[in-house]
Amino acid sequence: MNTLLMSKLTRREREVAEKLASGKRQSYIADALVISRRTVYNHVRSIRDKIGAESAFEAAVMLAKERE
Repeated sequence: MNTLLMSKLTRREREVAEKLASGKRQSYIADALVISRRTVYNHVRSIRDKIGAESAFEAAVMLAKERE
């Protein structure tokens, strides 16, 4: 996924964003990337700030639409 929104993110944020856009829960993302749930939460918050989303759900929708 190489899109305008994704270009604003760090490598690790892109990894989280890809899974978020696929509809994965934050707990799943934490386990899959072998990081804490709090770290995922922080990445999601940073992703939301960078792409202008109000919530994790909105960020997931925005990222998923850009994948299409």
